[in-house]
Amino acid sequence: VAASSGETWFVGSVNGGVWRTPSISAPVPAWTNVLDGQNVTCQSIAALHVSLVNPKRVFAGCGGSTSSEQGSDWDVMNSGEWSGVMVSEDTGSTWKMTSFPPNYYVTDVLELPSATLLVSAQSHLFDREDGGIWLSKDGGMTFTRVSKQPTFTLNKAGRDVIATHARLPNGAVSASSDGGQTWNDFGSTQLDWGKGATPF
Repeated sequence: VAASSGETWFVGSVNGGVWRTPSISAPVPAWTNVLDGQNVTCQSIAALHVSLVNPKRVFAGCGGSTSSEQGSDWDVMNSGEWSGVMVSEDTGSTWKMTSFPPNYYVTDVLELPSATLLVSAQSHLFDREDGGIWLSKDGGMTFTRVSKQPTFTLNKAGRDVIATHARLPNGAVSASSDGGQTWNDFGSTQLDWGKGATPF
């Protein structure tokens, strides 16, 4: 779920696209699928983010058509479209694909006030250990991979960006103090998860 300007809200569905309502305060909000008829290659939404820079800009990351918690591990093979990241510049009325590389299970999208776009991925369709964090400074026209550590979430915390890395007993949390260009362990090597346990 992501909120935009005014009362406009968005919901991403794991197998049904992106839905928008102009008012969440109505007794029964009227939801519309804003991806119907769009020239995009994704209906399986794994990440959703309204820009911190421009509230009319919305990002949606593509992933699997089911939750990974319903399978044997984090990299459930299914019929989802792992086709990258989409963007809308008009509060969800029209959408286009960015140049984010296909076949990654996108887990989070974060645009910083500096107009830096960060995208995280947990795994690759053909390599369950291949994930990471990508950075774009041109609105998604080009991306540079800045971390190869499979990543589950991205969060802004003051001037830093915090990333979590599921299933890593050491290095489960990392931080960047330069807008996502470099990443360092955030003290998680000292966390005691218990014998044989790993954070999900």
